[in-house]
Amino acid sequence: MGPLIADLFELWYPLLGTTGLWMLHLVSEAALTRTTCTGSTRVWVLHLITAVTAAGALAGAGLASVPLRRGELVDYKRFLGQLGVLVSLTNALLILGEGLMVVALGSHRCG
Repeated sequence: MGPLIADLFELWYPLLGTTGLWMLHLVSEAALTRTTCTGSTRVWVLHLITAVTAAGALAGAGLASVPLRRGELVDYKRFLGQLGVLVSLTNALLILGEGLMVVALGSHRCG
């Protein structure tokens, strides 16, 4: 893999891609919540969205840590790696927190 492609995956996906996953999770859960009011058997779709987007955010944290584990000497790569880990883990916590609301409020009927 070339250095430009590696930088895109290791440095920019954790910052921008995981934020996009969080936004995708937030919008899709908001859009699909009303459909679960008509039938509780559709709640698994919300759990699936949470699992897939959280896994993508955690993968971003793993990718961002690659330059750190390599002992990258270039300052901006080390900084973006540290920031990428922080942003990816924050987005993963936001996704899991929103998914927890589905579990906590799942027994309540919509009104």
